[in-house]
Amino acid sequence: MRVFLTGATGFVGKEVLKELLTAGHQVVCLVRPQSYRKLMDVKGDVEVCKGTIFHLPAIEKGMKNCQAVIHLVGIIRPFYWRGITYQKYHILGTQNIITAAIRNRIRRFILMSALGVEKKPLTPYLKSKRKMEEMVIKNGFNYTIFRPSLIFGTGDQFINLFRSLMEKYLLSFVPIVGDGKYLFQPVSVVDVARAFVRSLNRATALGKIYELAGAERVSMSALIDRIACSTGNKKKFKLHIPVWMTYPTAQLLHQFPWFPVSPEQIKMLTGGNVAQNWQKTVRDLDLQLLSIYKYLEESGSENEAKTMVFNVRKPVRSKVF
Repeated sequence: MRVFLTGATGFVGKEVLKELLTAGHQVVCLVRPQSYRKLMDVKGDVEVCKGTIFHLPAIEKGMKNCQAVIHLVGIIRPFYWRGITYQKYHILGTQNIITAAIRNRIRRFILMSALGVEKKPLTPYLKSKRKMEEMVIKNGFNYTIFRPSLIFGTGDQFINLFRSLMEKYLLSFVPIVGDGKYLFQPVSVVDVARAFVRSLNRATALGKIYELAGAERVSMSALIDRIACSTGNKKKFKLHIPVWMTYPTAQLLHQFPWFPVSPEQIKMLTGGNVAQNWQKTVRDLDLQLLSIYKYLEESGSENEAKTMVFNVRKPVRSKVF
């Protein structure tokens, strides 16, 4: 199958690309002009479409002769002074992808959403993700929508943040917002990628909205303990910061990229992130979920720097247009 992929150079996108190539699909990657060289060493049946989700003519051209779209592009946090907003990236960008798909008569559309869009009240981030889902559904695609929980793996920005605090900055404590009892259900980026790719050719996945989550539910405090053990620190003092104390600082500094969280992220973090129907996803797509505990035991900071290797069956054929 010829698949048009957005977000191919991102954390999830790189793994989805790897799985697509391993499965023998042809892939057209929409990549920003300044980033396309990141894919030049990829071995497989890959074409690079230079452009962004805001360049409709480039998108239309890149989608020519494709049979499916996998749309991954999204932001977790807006920076208004840089023009990075949910409205622009989630709504307007997705509308361009949808428009190009319709003009190219592509029926199969797979979307990256987020766990929690079913909750009320919704944060601005989750509202925009919900809107993306509605846009895809109402346009009559043979859609599959995935709602992942916290995603872990090589290059993630959650596990590695706390590893850096413990290793690079050698802090004697780890800051935790609130009581740390709120639960997560972390899912491996490998399992996320396999779910996306396996859904392409499965009739059972048509018209479905799937939750993507791991098999274990773990509290924030327990997760910090596990991360500490994976870095060689058997025990790390956890400094619990009351939620009410974090909001003023986050409100003041969240528009600076170096500040780790926004008020909205604090709200979503302390609200937990667990799935209710994740077993259906596992059954329908034959997933063998990687344990967050096993991952932390086997991975260390040295593994995070390893270069991803593509193991594909297709011959090398790269093209830029």
